[in-house]
Amino acid sequence: MLQLGRVPGAPWVTATGSRQAHLEGFDLYANVAVAANNRDGLEQLARYVLRPPIAQDRLTRTADGRVFLTLKAEWSDGTTALLFDPVELLERLEVLLGTSLQMQIGDMKALFRER
Repeated sequence: MLQLGRVPGAPWVTATGSRQAHLEGFDLYANVAVAANNRDGLEQLARYVLRPPIAQDRLTRTADGRVFLTLKAEWSDGTTALLFDPVELLERLEVLLGTSLQMQIGDMKALFRER
């Protein structure tokens, strides 16, 4: 993966705090609680959790076949976009999606490697 932005080579900033984790470029924030009888809150949380990992309008394919991902907001190190090999992007998504979709992702990675 290639980070693109205003400060090339800037160090990664690691988030710390209660109910937070940072590992290999991924952050998890689990400091949300919704009461069981709060139907609106549960619906909002479900919509948030079930959204796609990356919005389609932020992804483009480059002429050389790589995937260009524009970030929603600039990172603290100045990164504004990421450039992935297709297989590398699928490997990153595989971690986010969990075991239920890992076999499907594995099949897609094999297809990209054959090209």
